[in-house]
Amino acid sequence: VCSWPEEFCDLLDELDSPWITGCLDIGHTALTGIDPVDFIRMMGKKRIQALHVQDVDHLHDCHTIPFTESLDWEAIAGALAEIGYEGDFTFEADEFLVKLPKPLKEDGSALMAKVGRYLIGRIEALSAAQNPKQQEKG
Repeated sequence: VCSWPEEFCDLLDELDSPWITGCLDIGHTALTGIDPVDFIRMMGKKRIQALHVQDVDHLHDCHTIPFTESLDWEAIAGALAEIGYEGDFTFEADEFLVKLPKPLKEDGSALMAKVGRYLIGRIEALSAAQNPKQQEKG
């Protein structure tokens, strides 16, 4: 269910609920063969209110942090900026930490937080670059 943008959009539009919104799994979009950038653009700001953020190799549900597999995170940040994304940002990158030895888990968690802040910063910077007049009003 909801593996295709049209299907996901139709479901959310049919529900038309202020309490039910879309949570887009960035990695899963790539596994369907649809570029996450296209999926984001098709769904738009109104429908996407949350993200599961993970990187994939286009073959497996890797559940690892961005920049460790094959997704184009700059393009993804650009698409999120383009739609004016302001929703939640949730990592689904547990495999990254599971593979680390116990003494490195704290550092791994700190790196994951830093990667998340970096991506959020890129979305904000790209959004500001795309909408300079909005920043002046802001």
